[in-house]
Amino acid sequence: IRSFGSRAVVIGPGGVLVLDLSDRRKPVVAAKLHPRQVGKVFDAAEVGGRVFLLGDRGLQMLDPGLTQVAESIDVQARKRVARMGRHLVSVGPQSLQVVDSTPLTLTSLPAAPAEPPVEMPRQRP
Repeated sequence: IRSFGSRAVVIGPGGVLVLDLSDRRKPVVAAKLHPRQVGKVFDAAEVGGRVFLLGDRGLQMLDPGLTQVAESIDVQARKRVARMGRHLVSVGPQSLQVVDSTPLTLTSLPAAPAEPPVEMPRQRP
């Protein structure tokens, strides 16, 4: 079990459960991911509100709705993962890898509205 504030990730042979712990007296299952969706998962971490799973399919980032894998990164180190600031550090029997999560966790900014430029009235001297 990995806990991240108001969220917990439970990893087992039947897949992955993501729990919403907003009300600690009444945990709610936010998502259930089967092994056919995510493979065998060994560990999990959270960066920028996004959940990352580490397993036999590498490092996988879940979509914001926690229903499917949005991005996958092939890493050799597939046993444990931890967050260090904006980085994810994964370790394996003979390797350690660092992944910068910034490109994955940044949300795109809304486009500026297409409005014609405003002309300022000319002042007379």
